[in-house]
Amino acid sequence: MDKWLVVHSLESYAENPRMIGFPAKATLDGSLAKGRDARPVPAFESISRVTPGDRIVYYCKGDYVIKGIYEVVQPHFAKEGQWPDSPFQFETRPVLELDDPYDFRLLVSSLDLFGSLADRKWWGGTLQGKFNSIKRLTDHDYRIIEEAVAQAEKGAEQEQREAAEVPEYRHHLLVQ
Repeated sequence: MDKWLVVHSLESYAENPRMIGFPAKATLDGSLAKGRDARPVPAFESISRVTPGDRIVYYCKGDYVIKGIYEVVQPHFAKEGQWPDSPFQFETRPVLELDDPYDFRLLVSSLDLFGSLADRKWWGGTLQGKFNSIKRLTDHDYRIIEEAVAQAEKGAEQEQREAAEVPEYRHHLLVQ
């Protein structure tokens, strides 16, 4: 089982929270580039290494948050017709999904993913552009992210339990 950081957006998540998509290579005329087997070629090699059972950390660029951790269920080609630029698609199921996304910036200094940077303040640049939309995670990085997301999920559940225990007339005072 491999672990991946997938760089999408909250808008992409809202369109279909159970599917991720990646681009194919294009020819100079804009048509899909085809391999020797006459099938479209992924824009970058890592897409072809994603398999069912792999774990996906769903990072939302621009918002700098993690929406959750998902498992790849099965690959599809162009199942979602609304994504013509992203025909390599993968169906996912939630493993740890957050209602309130987790701030990824809190983890940057702990991750090996950005260890080769001379200055980690430039970490965001390594996650820009379509060729950086999926990155393999080390076991170390995955554990750090998984623990942070699990803690965030537990914290949200605890807040819900505490809010449910407060009598309605006291809830207004608690919010204030």
